[in-house]
Amino acid sequence: MLTAPDRLILVIGDPFVSAAAMAAPLRPLLPAGYAVVEHDWPIALEEAVEVNRVVERAGPDAARLAPLPDLDAERLAGVVTGFHPLTAATLSGWPRLSFVATLRAGTEHIDDAELRRRGVPLVNNAGRNANAVAEFTVASILGHLRHVGEGHHAIRTGGWRPTAPKHGYQELSGATVGLVGFGAVGALVARRLRGFDTRVLVSDPWADLSGHPGVCGVALPELLREADIVSLHARLTPQTRHLLGAAELDLLAPHALLVNTARAELLDEEALVERLVDGRVAGAVLDVFGTEPLPRDHPLRVLPSVSLSPHLAGSTVQARTRAPALLAERIVAVLRPSDSQVAAPGGSLL
Repeated sequence: MLTAPDRLILVIGDPFVSAAAMAAPLRPLLPAGYAVVEHDWPIALEEAVEVNRVVERAGPDAARLAPLPDLDAERLAGVVTGFHPLTAATLSGWPRLSFVATLRAGTEHIDDAELRRRGVPLVNNAGRNANAVAEFTVASILGHLRHVGEGHHAIRTGGWRPTAPKHGYQELSGATVGLVGFGAVGALVARRLRGFDTRVLVSDPWADLSGHPGVCGVALPELLREADIVSLHARLTPQTRHLLGAAELDLLAPHALLVNTARAELLDEEALVERLVDGRVAGAVLDVFGTEPLPRDHPLRVLPSVSLSPHLAGSTVQARTRAPALLAERIVAVLRPSDSQVAAPGGSLL
């Protein structure tokens, strides 16, 4: 029988957040007898970004990875990772795991089926950048409605006022905003919209709206028909891939604005482009794309009705510094089972 001093926790850093930064808030919270081993993934930032894109689409086995530290598998109690993938083969070599944790909200880079088979908790970091994404969502809606980017570009390039937009300069106040998904981000977006006197509709079969006055839950088709602005905040699962396909996009009002700061695959991008080109969808705000970086010849680059951002909605100094401390508290809650928080299979859209 192992004693508490024998337990190790491997912390795997990456070019985004180092192992030292991830371990710093965790060490003082750990129960007696646990030791942290730090390891930084030896990979350049650009390569890590590309590995992440591949893994998000094809799973952790799609990545080629350098060997991890050769630790005593019998003593390894937990693994904490940021973006470094963890395959079933890797996890199977650690037979005494008490938990696996990730600094991210998503868990696509970890073979959760292997963990479920063994009953090992998977701790994710939902909400780590929720405030950043919520702020960006509202800011980008405002920027698009008032065409701030076009005005900035006109002055930067020596001009003055740009060509007036087809639907004019619009206000957010009084609009009906539909939120597809109501997890951490969706709830924060709704809270920030209160000050604009908007009507907020939510489509999420698992959402608890009791603490959100003025927010109305509706079925997705009703939301798409009634909303002036539709903003996606659902988690990507096999069931939510192309949640908005051609048929759903055709339900949008002719003046509607579609916003996606969540996952590109929630939306049928090709169907959206077709409808933006022929005017069936009035406009879009997009921070995520089916292929990233967006190809130089992609039609979205030249459509005047689209506001584009290079996948930056969740990228703030505050989100990055807050994430390790938030995850440390969740890990300690798992090590003290009376207060555990784990990523459960299935569940909410978000």
